[in-house]
Amino acid sequence: MIKKTFQLSYTDKWDKRISWAIMWSFTAPTINWIIKTSFVISGGLWSLVSLITGASILLAWLLCLKEILRRSGKLLLISYAIFILLYTWSILLCTLREEGINLVIESARMTFLQYLPVGVYIVSVYNKKILYDTIIKYSNITFVLLLFRVLTNFGIIHSEKEAIEYSMSFGYIIILPTLLHLNEFYNTKKRLYLFLAILEIIAIIVWASRGVLLSLGAFFLYKTLVTNNNIISKILTITLIIIIGLIISIYGNQILINSINTLEKVGIESRTLNMIESNNIDNDSGRYNLFRISYDMITMKPLLGWGLGGECYQIAKEINQPIPDMGCTSHNGILQVMVQFGLIGGLIISLLVIIPIFGVNRIKNFYSKNIIEIYYCAYAIPALTISSGFFIQPAIAIFIFMFYFGNNLNNH
Repeated sequence: MIKKTFQLSYTDKWDKRISWAIMWSFTAPTINWIIKTSFVISGGLWSLVSLITGASILLAWLLCLKEILRRSGKLLLISYAIFILLYTWSILLCTLREEGINLVIESARMTFLQYLPVGVYIVSVYNKKILYDTIIKYSNITFVLLLFRVLTNFGIIHSEKEAIEYSMSFGYIIILPTLLHLNEFYNTKKRLYLFLAILEIIAIIVWASRGVLLSLGAFFLYKTLVTNNNIISKILTITLIIIIGLIISIYGNQILINSINTLEKVGIESRTLNMIESNNIDNDSGRYNLFRISYDMITMKPLLGWGLGGECYQIAKEINQPIPDMGCTSHNGILQVMVQFGLIGGLIISLLVIIPIFGVNRIKNFYSKNIIEIYYCAYAIPALTISSGFFIQPAIAIFIFMFYFGNNLNNH
């Protein structure tokens, strides 16, 4: 009996290669982070690891560049031209204020080498099912990598056990696999995805930052109350939320104390649970001060703003930080772009970031719609509220470019 073999078409082969190039740009930094936090390495090796992972991402981009130029060459050139102008203007503004430009250059590097390639490449994938399947495979790989990272803290790599600490990086890496696995459970009802999602949610509560909980909550509410057309299901969801709320109000403190004590017995300290226990979960971690500084900066330059990446120097000065860095931002995406581009420019950009979640229902392609919803909840929700970086976070480029430039969204 002759076995029939399925062969991908030329277009699908390139779709697969481009999809993996995109996902490698997220996998490589994860591997970089895991190596540096799991092993004791010297400063020289630290730099070498960064160099190798960065070079591998660049190589992945270059291997697909010819096909990208054929598919989306115009979009690539226009995108780079726009941001070259924006960063040139930012450098000019900093020069006029007699400030440094090193952070503007650093921001530009992240935009040109990560953000824009991801956005243009994602649009260049014609068959969105191939893209979605690749993202699912990436989420499974990431789950394994993060599982390894957690296990290293229990003596597998180190000779002595170490307490697992709070990690913002861990949270923003694990949130995408979590939402993807939840989404697959919604779509397929396969219990394996629910099991993986439950493990990831526990990991988020134990080790991740509070901001990731916003993403998780937003996705749950969106999937159960907004996209769900079943009235009975909506009523059951609302009922379940009320029941959980009642249980927490009655037994919440006991559950919390028992959870903290259980984790402490195995050497785990949850920052989030401890903050809840001490009634400190709403601690702003200095964000309100940054918000106030941002308001003042917008008032000072309401028309032209401070430039893309140029706001860091003034914010560092206001918070008495001797050496400015990329963390000297508004920590609120809407405020940040208003500081960078002025009131009108910032308002327009904010609307462009917000609109996709309200317009996603017009997209007919099932896989495109799911990708936009997942990435929006995972990364736009924190960026719009307690984080920032609309133009340096590659994950945000995914839903922005797919929504506005994916002319093939209704195809394949």
